[in-house]
Amino acid sequence: ITFAAPMAFFMPEMRVVERRQFGDSFVTFDTVLMEKKEDAEKAEQAWALLGHDEARHEKFEQLLDELAKQSVNYLFDKDIIPHLPGHSDYFGPALKVAARSAVMEFVPTWEGKLDELVNKFCKNALDMEAINMMLEELKNFKHLGKLHFCKAGSDGKSLVHDAALDDMPKWEEDETVTWQYLWTCHSVIPSNILYQCPQIATGS
Repeated sequence: ITFAAPMAFFMPEMRVVERRQFGDSFVTFDTVLMEKKEDAEKAEQAWALLGHDEARHEKFEQLLDELAKQSVNYLFDKDIIPHLPGHSDYFGPALKVAARSAVMEFVPTWEGKLDELVNKFCKNALDMEAINMMLEELKNFKHLGKLHFCKAGSDGKSLVHDAALDDMPKWEEDETVTWQYLWTCHSVIPSNILYQCPQIATGS
């Protein structure tokens, strides 16, 4: 059981890690490609004829099944951390909201200029093509266990279990959200966990 944990499992494309039997050993597609002197068409033909590593595939499927059954991560409302590092469609706009609200609080003279400043910084100081490629690669990070989504109760103090999720929630714009709220979201569940030591029955 974890609370507000980030995505810890990297799931690469199967072609990158899949192994097939080649003689007395198991190899990846890249090995076959090098064997065929980087002739992609011949490598594909040879790869299609190789036997699958059934034992390894079965163990991998068993691992995924065990994680899905036994692992649980609890998320609270707009907490960004559980979306890291693989869900940039969520943490990207969330961080923009945090930046805007922080600017309005600490540097109000920048209000209305933030987008221009960010765009100028990205153009002059960052390789956006490389960053976009990196974010695309990071999308291979996943949660492999169950996801439970919580929200604040109507009294503003209690926690309400809202839903068991099949996938990560999408970002929803909310003008009331500030950087303080996003920061607080990450600490709500861990700060309110009460551990109760199990009672151990003793014999007479």
